[in-house]
Amino acid sequence: MSDTFSPRTTTPSLPQSSSVTSRTSTPNTQADLSEREKRRAQNRENLRAHYGLQGKKSDTGDKQSESVQVEGDPLDPDSPAFSPEKYYKHLIATASLPQLLREATTLSTDVKNLNSSRHALVYNHHHQLFAAGDTISTLNAKTPQLQVIVNSLQERFDEISKLVENVSFPMERPESSEAAESTP
Repeated sequence: MSDTFSPRTTTPSLPQSSSVTSRTSTPNTQADLSEREKRRAQNRENLRAHYGLQGKKSDTGDKQSESVQVEGDPLDPDSPAFSPEKYYKHLIATASLPQLLREATTLSTDVKNLNSSRHALVYNHHHQLFAAGDTISTLNAKTPQLQVIVNSLQERFDEISKLVENVSFPMERPESSEAAESTP
C-alpha cells in the first residue's frame, strides 16, 4: 500500500544527438546538497537560539534528544517536562473506561481550543501584515510628494547659505580702541 503513494522518480532523457553542451552544473550534486543541509541546520539553530527553544538537532532526522533534564511532572500536560508516552502508559494502566472517555473528551476540547487560538493568532498576524503593507503603500505613494518638498527645502537652504556668505557683519572693536578714539 505504501508503494502506491511513493513519488515516482523519473529523469528526463536528453537526446543523444544533441550538439549543445551544458556548462552549468547540476544543482543536486552531493556537495551542493550537503552545503544546503548545513545552511538549513545553521538557520534552524539560529532560530532556536533566538526564540529560546531547547533541543538538539539530530543528524539522522530521528526524534530530538534533550541533554538537559527539565524539572516538572512528566504526567502533567502543562508541565515543560511533559512526556506523552509516560502520560499515555500511566493513563491506560490506571484509568477506568469512563475516566478514559472523560479524559479523551477533555483532551479533544483542549486541542480544539488550542487550534482556535492558533487560528486567531494567525489571523491577527495576517491582519497586521496587511495593515503594514497598506502603510508601506501609502508611504510609497506619498514619497514623490515628499521628495519634491525635500528638494525645494534643499534649494532654499542652499540659497540661504549663499546669502549668509555674502552678508558682511560689522566688526566689533575692542573696548580700548573705542576709548582712545572717543578722547580727542
